Amino acid sequence: MEARDPGAFARFRRGDWSDLPGAESPAEVADRFTAALTALADSLGPGECGVAVSHGAATRTGVVAFLGWPLHVAQDLRALGNCGRVVLEQRSSGAWALAAYNL
Repeated sequence: MEARDPGAFARFRRGDWSDLPGAESPAEVADRFTAALTALADSLGPGECGVAVSHGAATRTGVVAFLGWPLHVAQDLRALGNCGRVVLEQRSSGAWALAAYNL
């Protein structure tokens, strides 16, 4: 991509995917990921654990959205390593919290 379209590649590296052909916007990723995590969380009984598998960039953006944080915060999180995982825990209030990131 860098050789074919250096400008698009530079935008991609900055996380500006708004006009890249075929790319989802961060808001679209957040909506899709949040819907999936919400459905998974809603299907769990007391004490049960769920597992969602996704690509790192989608996970980073989606987790931020699921937790209700502003989407720009995702850019402040380090990219997930290969096979990295995120742990979310539900508090007694019902709210979700980030318990671990990039394990």
